[in-house]
Amino acid sequence: SKALTAAVAAVLLVSAGVLYAVLKINYHDAARHESFVSAQAGFRAVLAAADKFANVPGSEAARRTALLNALSYFEDFSRQANNDPSLKRDQAQAHARIGAIHEELGNLPEAIEHFETAENYYLEIQSADQGSLPSDSDSLASARSENLNHLGMAYANGGRTAAAIDTLRKATRLQEQIVTPAGRGALGLTNSNLGLVYAKVGQRDRARKTYQRAIEVLEDVADDASDDAATLRSLAAAYQNYAVLLRRDALGSSISEDSSGATLQAAARLLEQALELQQTLAKQPGNRSRMDPDLVSTYLHLGEVRLAQNQLSAARESFRAAEFLCEKLSSISPAPRYRRDLAISQTNLAMTLFDQGESQEALKRLKAAQENYSQLIGRMPENAELLTSLGISLNNQATVLQDLNQAEKALTVYNEAARNLVKARSITPTEQQRNALVRVYKNHAQLLTMADREVEANRLNQKRVALGDPLPGHSFERATP
Repeated sequence: SKALTAAVAAVLLVSAGVLYAVLKINYHDAARHESFVSAQAGFRAVLAAADKFANVPGSEAARRTALLNALSYFEDFSRQANNDPSLKRDQAQAHARIGAIHEELGNLPEAIEHFETAENYYLEIQSADQGSLPSDSDSLASARSENLNHLGMAYANGGRTAAAIDTLRKATRLQEQIVTPAGRGALGLTNSNLGLVYAKVGQRDRARKTYQRAIEVLEDVADDASDDAATLRSLAAAYQNYAVLLRRDALGSSISEDSSGATLQAAARLLEQALELQQTLAKQPGNRSRMDPDLVSTYLHLGEVRLAQNQLSAARESFRAAEFLCEKLSSISPAPRYRRDLAISQTNLAMTLFDQGESQEALKRLKAAQENYSQLIGRMPENAELLTSLGISLNNQATVLQDLNQAEKALTVYNEAARNLVKARSITPTEQQRNALVRVYKNHAQLLTMADREVEANRLNQKRVALGDPLPGHSFERATP
C-alpha cells in the first residue's frame, strides 16, 4: 500500500540521518577506537535497514538514496582514518547493495560498476591476509560469492555471457567450500542462475545438468530447514528455470509428439511445485509483497506451458493472475520490470482470449500492453528487448483488428510493428526479432493483397524472403516472460 511505502522510506531516511550525525561528530577524531567502532556500527545499521526492505516493491528509490548517502559519508570517513583495512568490507558490502538497487531500477551499467568495485575490495581483503578466523573467512567468502552471483547475472543481462559464465563459476567454487546451510543454499541459487546463462547461449545439456544440480542441493537444504524462506524461494526459482528449459525442449522440431507431451507435463509439474512453495511463502506475515514478483514469473511460465498443452482455460487463468499482480506492483513501484511483466501478461492473455473467440477483450488488452511498452521505451529508447516485445504485441493487435474487420487500422499497426522490430534489429539483432519481422511482413502482405494493393504486398514479400521464412502457419506469437 502507499502507506506502507511511505513508512519504509521514513525508516531508511532516518537511519541515514543517524549515520550522518555519527560521522560528523567523529570526523576529526577517527583515531579514537570508540569513535571508529561507533561509525562502523552506524554504517552497518544503514545496511541492515536497507536489507530489511530488500525486494519490497516501492522501496527501491529510498534504499538507493540511503545507501548512496551512507557510502559517500563512509568513504570520506575511511580516508580520514588512513584507509584502515577493516573498513574495506563495509565498503564492499555497500557497493554490492547499491549495485543490486541499480539493477532493480534498470540501471545496468551502474550496477555492474558497483558490483565490480565490491569485488575489487573483496580481492584486496583476501590478498591482505589479515589472519581472519575460519568462521569469519566463511562469512567473507559468502559475501563475496553473493556479489559475484549478482555481477554474473548483470553481465548476462548486458549480453556479456562469457564473462557471466566465468563469474558465476567463480562464485560456485567459493560456495562449494562453505558447508553451512546458508552456503549450500547460495550454491543452489548460483547454479540455477548459471543454468539460465547456459540456456541463453544454447548450451542446453550443460543448462540441464546445472539445473538438476541446483535442485538437488536446494532440496537437500530444504529437507533440513523446511521453514527457511530464502532456501524455499531459491528452490522455487530453480524449479521454474528448469521448467522453462523443458518447455522449449518440448517445442523443438527434433522431438517426437509423445516425448513432447511428456516433457511439457514434466515442466507443468515443476511450475506447480514452484507455485505451491511461493504461495506458502506469501502467506507468511509481511511476506506477501516480496513474493508477488516471483508469483508473476511462475504464472506467466505456467500459462505458456498450458498453451502448449492446448489447455486454454488454464492458460487464461494463469495469465489473468499474472496481470492482476503486475497491476498492483506497477502501481507501487517504478521498477521497469513490473510494467514490462504487466505488458507481457496483457499480450499473452489477449491472444488466449483471441483463441477463445473474445476478440474485443483481446484488443482491449493489446492496446493496454502497447501503452505500457511505450511508456518504458520512452524511458529506455534504445532497449532492443522492449522494442522487440512492442513489435510482437503490435503484430498481434493488427491480427485481432483484421478479425474485427478493421483492415485500415490493421495496416497502420502492421507498419508500426515492423518499424519497432527493424529498430530493435539495428541495435541488437536476434533470431526472435527476425522471426517476428517475417510474421509481420507475411501478415501485412496478405492483408495488402486482399485490398488489391499488389505492388506494396510484393515489396513486403521481397523483404520477407531476404530475411528467410522458416515460419509457416501462425499469424501471431506470444511475448516471452
